[in-house]
Amino acid sequence: MRGTFSGNESKITFYDIQANRFHWKLEIKTDTDWKEVYRIIASRQM
Repeated sequence: MRGTFSGNESKITFYDIQANRFHWKLEIKTDTDWKEVYRIIASRQM
């Protein structure tokens, strides 16, 4: 997923998707590369 975060180009990547959890990270474009800002592990509560 791509968009804008705090005025900067950004992308969110979802990965390690399983039935009850997934991971995602937010990266922001700098002048030279992508900088990781957040890394989240989400899980379903039962």
